[in-house]
Amino acid sequence: MKKSKERRLEAAGWTVGSAKEFLGLSEEEAAFVELKLVLADHLKRRRVQRGLTQTGLARTSGQGQPARIHSSRATTAAAGGHPTGSCSAADLVTGLVSEALELMGSRGGGA
Repeated sequence: MKKSKERRLEAAGWTVGSAKEFLGLSEEEAAFVELKLVLADHLKRRRVQRGLTQTGLARTSGQGQPARIHSSRATTAAAGGHPTGSCSAADLVTGLVSEALELMGSRGGGA
């Protein structure tokens, strides 16, 4: 956030802080959230560059559903974590892997 906006918010009585502070996250949880944000931002930029909608990207990276199923099963079996967090991470990673494999293929690399 820009410092000028932060000062305006604080002047209006708002408290400005991090998601880690607000949610009481551990260092590891905060790092995981940050990683997901960075991956999501990268995937969105690549999707827009390729002229794909979110639905179009989902169709091109059809491996997302098996990844969601496996992550949900693993989270349930471990009796910990939150399945939907694993699912969105699975979607992000699947989209990035799909993109990387496509890029390797277009460069003549093995996939």
